[in-house]
Amino acid sequence: MGFVLNPYALPGVFASLAALIAAVFVLILGRAKGASRPLALVLAVEGFLVCGAGWMYTMTRPEDAAGLQAIFVTAMIGGPICYLFLVATLDTPLARPLGTTWGRIGIIMFGIAAEAWWLTHPRAFIPEMVPVWYAPWEAVIGEQFQLFWSVSGVVSLYAMVCAISAYRRSTPGSPAQQRATDYAIAFGARHSPLSLPP
Repeated sequence: MGFVLNPYALPGVFASLAALIAAVFVLILGRAKGASRPLALVLAVEGFLVCGAGWMYTMTRPEDAAGLQAIFVTAMIGGPICYLFLVATLDTPLARPLGTTWGRIGIIMFGIAAEAWWLTHPRAFIPEMVPVWYAPWEAVIGEQFQLFWSVSGVVSLYAMVCAISAYRRSTPGSPAQQRATDYAIAFGARHSPLSLPP
């Protein structure tokens, strides 16, 4: 495995480590029992997601960079699934169907189908790896990648709307309101880069 120090990789590397460490802390110290596991899962997925904009840019061999990009795509597709499980913990009519048995089954089935599509059609997501000026290797984005990037953006927007709805329905100053506020800010920040083309 070839490795090179790359300053353009540092923000992604630090963000990846921060998200993974935060996931561990949330899982161990999470106060909201119903939300700590989904939140930890979201943070872990975000940590792996940043592999495509961090660790990958330190790889000197295309096969190593492609491996990290594969982790990125897997996390990108799995991200919306994790977001929906997290949204299901919010007290709002907009998210209530997600918390039902059929809602959970639907989320899981969509996730399995999406990941299976990626695993059986990898070239539709990442046709090739190419050298670029800011890193030894970068991924060329395929049409299916753009489609799932858009799906992730829509899910983040939906999650933000649900969090705002839960905030408005909660008791002022309550833990539920604080949690809804945190989620609304987080999903708003998450939606910002997803609203841009990949």
